[in-house]
Amino acid sequence: MKKRLYYKKWKQELREEMKAETDGEYLTEKMVRKMSINDMLHYFRKLALEDAGYCGTMFNY
Repeated sequence: MKKRLYYKKWKQELREEMKAETDGEYLTEKMVRKMSINDMLHYFRKLALEDAGYCGTMFNY
């Protein structure tokens, strides 16, 4: 039961971070609500790689 509560709390925290990233055009709040944890982590990994200077065509993240 504890594991499930931690999971839900973690997902909620990720959702709040994703809501800060919404721009209304590419990423909307409705999309964020439907995203799984893996989708959110993938999106943040992609942003981190782009900030580091890697382009999406060079690496398959």
